[in-house]
Amino acid sequence: MAMERRVTRLDAKTTCKRLEITLIAWVHAVKTDTTVIVFDCGNFIRIGIRHRERQTLFLSNLIDIRTCKDPAYGGLWTSLQVAAALDALQRLPLLENVASSKRKATFDEPQRQIKRRKHDAATSRNQDSRSVNQTMSAYMAKFSALAVFFRFDLFDSPAPLLLVHPDAERKAHYGPSDYLKIIVYKRLGAGSVGDVYRAVIDGDTQPQDSKTKAKRSSLTKRKGKSKALDVPDLDDFLHRPFILKLALTGANARRLAHELQIYRHLEQAGVSGIPSLLGYRRGMDGDLRVLMLSDAGQPLGNRLDSERKVDLSPEARIELKSVLTSIHEAGVVHRDVRSWNIMEDEFGRVRFADFDRSSLEGTPEDYRAEQERLDRFVEGEFIDKADVIGEDPLRRRRKAKAK
Repeated sequence: MAMERRVTRLDAKTTCKRLEITLIAWVHAVKTDTTVIVFDCGNFIRIGIRHRERQTLFLSNLIDIRTCKDPAYGGLWTSLQVAAALDALQRLPLLENVASSKRKATFDEPQRQIKRRKHDAATSRNQDSRSVNQTMSAYMAKFSALAVFFRFDLFDSPAPLLLVHPDAERKAHYGPSDYLKIIVYKRLGAGSVGDVYRAVIDGDTQPQDSKTKAKRSSLTKRKGKSKALDVPDLDDFLHRPFILKLALTGANARRLAHELQIYRHLEQAGVSGIPSLLGYRRGMDGDLRVLMLSDAGQPLGNRLDSERKVDLSPEARIELKSVLTSIHEAGVVHRDVRSWNIMEDEFGRVRFADFDRSSLEGTPEDYRAEQERLDRFVEGEFIDKADVIGEDPLRRRRKAKAK
């Protein structure tokens, strides 16, 4: 086995906060299985050591490479390389044991979800998905925290990312009945708000104490009392994939908060043809970090043919125009209509997504230009450039504050 270099170097940008740089470095360290992290800004460095068992990052004092002595910079760097190599050699037997006992199941898609996809498609299509999403959202809201585990590619979280309910009081300790376990099993991509993942509620491994059982059974009891409520069974959503948008930096968090505002506005206006808002959560630092949405399928950009066009059915074309009209009537201009922001599910239903650039201050000219853009797209013209209509609302706010 070839020796791998176990030192990750990260060039810090002055626009990032210190905590954000540390979070990004930690993610890179986990992904590359790195123990030693070096924060390098030219004349100064800071060395981080990742304690795997405690999941803790130990940081050195700031080191001036021009004046450091005992050891000098050359000796320090050599020692660091040797320590990283020895760490890799010491962990080699553990890595071989892990490789020989890999799980047979993968996290590309939960096994139970695969079985559910084999059910009759007509039954699934006729299911009231809006009702299921509402029940799913209400179920998530019953828990004061989410414990998010990442299980895909190289990731297999030994400890969860804890996200707290925005209205819940923060606690020093969260017991099994306080949190809902979420499994992130696929990374879909990255955008202006951060990373986008597909996830499920891990119903098979939820805590089974009396409080949690009461929370899980409350909705099913309601279903038994009144058929008029038409509350779906919990199995309808416990393994139902949903979208999780994760913002790591402050700039991403601000744009995510703006997108949340747009989704709430559209939801109150009764706009359909967009993903359902399932909830949002804050990090332990208090910033908005996660937005949870219903899974609207795959972007139309994945269906581009050799001529860079998307062949849409007449029904889909009519539906897209109708949805955009309802968005405009609600006072929202999307500002980023293109193939990667229009989703299509397995039944051919289309929805608009990604409202992080949208504005509540659109003009009639903005609406007209956006409708014309969509008309050209549905008629087969390639429109995939990430240009936008109108001024960015966040940039407008920054200008207003500066004045």
